Amino acid sequence: MARTSDSTAFAAPAAAASLALRVPPVNVPATTHVIVVAVDLARRRHIDVARLLAGCDVVEEQLRSPTLGVNRAQELQVFSNLLQLTNDASIGLAIGRQMHVSCFGLPGYTMLVSGTVREAFACLRAFPLLMGLYFDVSVNETGERVEIVLDGYGYERELEPLYADMCLAAIITIVEDLSASAVVPLEVSLRHLAPDHAAAQRQVYGCKIGYGASRNSIAFDAALFDRRCPLANVVSFDAMHRQCAQLEREWVLAATSDFATRLRQVLAQDLATYSSIGRLAAHLCMTERTLSRRLKCEGLTFQQLIDETRQQRASEMLARGMRVADVAEALGYCDSASFRHAFRRWSGMPPSAFRERCAPAQP
Repeated sequence: MARTSDSTAFAAPAAAASLALRVPPVNVPATTHVIVVAVDLARRRHIDVARLLAGCDVVEEQLRSPTLGVNRAQELQVFSNLLQLTNDASIGLAIGRQMHVSCFGLPGYTMLVSGTVREAFACLRAFPLLMGLYFDVSVNETGERVEIVLDGYGYERELEPLYADMCLAAIITIVEDLSASAVVPLEVSLRHLAPDHAAAQRQVYGCKIGYGASRNSIAFDAALFDRRCPLANVVSFDAMHRQCAQLEREWVLAATSDFATRLRQVLAQDLATYSSIGRLAAHLCMTERTLSRRLKCEGLTFQQLIDETRQQRASEMLARGMRVADVAEALGYCDSASFRHAFRRWSGMPPSAFRERCAPAQP
């Protein structure tokens, strides 16, 4: 009988499993662990670290501080910079092979003291934010085969191959750390077609690679997951697992707090620029589909947010006595008639009547 990711060993809170992919990256807390790995790799390749960190609002000296807080958007910017600076599409493989389990902080050490590799890998599903996942992760087990599936990618499409390589290579590294032995997967499947760096992929994965698949995945012999971790300690595991669970809940709260309010603030600051869902999604480092899905979770549509923001801005400008034509132009309407129709729909009265009502009484 097949065992899937719903089995006890691999189970995780359903609400948290894909949370990092449903909110803007700037709202997702992160640690500096992965950024430090990228910095170390850049230094070995004689790349200016300041250029690597450009646009991230972080300097190298801050990265070693345990109190530094970063977010997913800063991580994404670092990897985008690294790809441009190296012009090396295989860079995700190199990063993944450096992502030892200790790079993941508290959840990584929780994995190290897990009873078995299977128990350790449940942390990928249980703590997606703490683990810094770029995909939804599910685990399917059938007979003697365990397949780890990476799906639901929600960031820039052109960077998906890099992140897929990074995550799959990191999984190999983690399995080796947990089992204290060299590991060769049974098979790797990738959504994209065979890239120019296919030879590098064959060297790192060391197994059959299927391109153009419906999802990214990596399969192992199930016996690997029954191995006891060399540092297994049930007391330490229980204590650290509880700490991870608490921190994951805190990060979930931080990531989901006032999402709609933050969107309204962005729109209010520059409605002309972000009146397009594509431009707003790009500003948030999300795809249009991901943004629409996140808004649906909030019971909203993009058009509702636009209408709310326009109504508020229109009311403020009309109250100051601005001409209807000027308000229509400021809000991005192609003509005054379209604005008048929209304002009447919002407020039940023409904009000129609203302006007159707001005018100060004459003595």
